[in-house]
Amino acid sequence: MAQEIELKLAFPPAAHKSLLQHPLIAGAANAERTQTLINTYFDTPGLDLRRARIAVRTRKAGARWLQTVKCASSSEGGLSSRPEWEQPYRNERFDFSAIDHAETRQFLERNADRILPVFTTEFRRETRVVEPEPGVRILLMIDSGRISANDRESPISELELELACGNPVHLLDFALRLAADLPLLPE
Repeated sequence: MAQEIELKLAFPPAAHKSLLQHPLIAGAANAERTQTLINTYFDTPGLDLRRARIAVRTRKAGARWLQTVKCASSSEGGLSSRPEWEQPYRNERFDFSAIDHAETRQFLERNADRILPVFTTEFRRETRVVEPEPGVRILLMIDSGRISANDRESPISELELELACGNPVHLLDFALRLAADLPLLPE
């Protein structure tokens, strides 16, 4: 199980160019090649996973499929920290055996036959890495695309900041420095 510390910030699609040109981002090295990600999020018809604060997602990145399970996050000052399990997704069947939290695994296994797709996101992700000071490393995922559900669509335009190394305070400080110049809102 990995522990993820991140901050998601929304911005208007029209601010995308300004975000990329911001001095704190413009010189940041690309951490990965830009890719298109297709995610499908799942729940039961009665939204039992949501009530249990569990998210189940599949992601297609290139030819690779992943299954991700995330649990209830603790949130402080807009930062979320939550357990996450990720593994290959095969044969259009969920496999929850790698989840090392027994209660979560048992809950998902009991409900596996009732889990259905709820919505899909498709977006272009550009990932950069910044090191605002020694010992601090932050991944910046810049996403632009759309979310679809029940024949309806909405745009996605967000910046996800993920702490790779350092203290969560560094993540908040970096976000505040960006928000001083850009129209960013916690999501």
